[in-house]
Amino acid sequence: MPRILLIRNYVPDKQESMQRFAAMLERGLPEQGWDVTVTEPPVRMGAGKDTTHGKGKWLGYVDKYLLARKSLRNFAMQSKADIVHVCDHSNAMYLPLFKGMPRLITCHDLLAVRCWLGEIPGERKSFTGGQQQRWILENLRRAPWVVCDSGATRDDLLRLAPQTAKRHSIIPVGLNHPFRPLGEGEVDERMRADATVRTALYNGDTRRPFIFHIGGNVWYKNKLGVVAIFKELLQQQSDLPHRLVMAGPPPPDDVREAAAELGERVCFLDKPDTDLVEALYSTASCFVFPSLAEGFGWPPIEAQACGCPVAVSDLEPLSGNCGEAAVRFDPQQPAEAARAILPLLTDPAHIQAAREASLCNAKRFTPEAMVAAYVQLYQKLLDENPASG
Repeated sequence: MPRILLIRNYVPDKQESMQRFAAMLERGLPEQGWDVTVTEPPVRMGAGKDTTHGKGKWLGYVDKYLLARKSLRNFAMQSKADIVHVCDHSNAMYLPLFKGMPRLITCHDLLAVRCWLGEIPGERKSFTGGQQQRWILENLRRAPWVVCDSGATRDDLLRLAPQTAKRHSIIPVGLNHPFRPLGEGEVDERMRADATVRTALYNGDTRRPFIFHIGGNVWYKNKLGVVAIFKELLQQQSDLPHRLVMAGPPPPDDVREAAAELGERVCFLDKPDTDLVEALYSTASCFVFPSLAEGFGWPPIEAQACGCPVAVSDLEPLSGNCGEAAVRFDPQQPAEAARAILPLLTDPAHIQAAREASLCNAKRFTPEAMVAAYVQLYQKLLDENPASG
């Protein structure tokens, strides 16, 4: 039985999507006949600290970039792994620790690197953040093999790290939860259990129609664009009964201020759990995702798996991932986006067709297909047994 070591992310950094990706591999690989061992940088100096900023961030750096190196190398040797998979490109600096072993890394996106390089106006990195991104890129350029989640990320990789032209592949990410369309009873049970949702979307026994968005506060999620599109929808159809539900961390002040003009028509939902998100996907009139960039973009596919009509930015990888099942629009043109979305809210035939198309498209993104593709790559790398540094 071949043995693989998965290197996960440093836990205090709370990079939830990256941890879910590693967990899919950890669950799926044993079913494909692989012996899986998992580790991550040990938590010492950063224990109990917020490692996303301030002093805690520097203590996290000590753990990740100084103390982890020896322990990760020793763990790899003790595990007797046949191959090492670094599950996130932000840990590219660990690749040299496993020199002489078949190894690969998954690159989910290069947006932070592009910010450091000044390719994205107004989104420059701090000096230390820039040095971190330089380090990541240098190690990606030397990586024995890089897997990209999407063609868009692959294009960025080849432009910024042309050395990987013959050492890369694309493996789309599977859904990390078995999202499905829920029945009305299950939807109501989950949604009524949340006080914020109950207040915003229920009037007695009647549930108000709503548009849904979920995402963090990073620049490319374009939360201001979500509010702008909703405002345009209300202007273009004044009797539209819909509300807007925006899920994720508490929004920044500029988003709150923009939404305040619409009063109770906008509901902010603080980090809902997966069960509630699944209910919201299942009953939303439309899921709107006007991102300015993405490495892959899980949420639109999650929504499609629940049978929700989806509208996304007309850019890769969203266009390719969502296919013809989604309405596509220019995220910089809210009025144009609203005109494209309106039929998903008002035309019954259009709505039904969109729901059916969503369900069909989402079937492409199973964790089983993702794991099977990685297994095929692992075997290729083992057969070739690359040992270059």
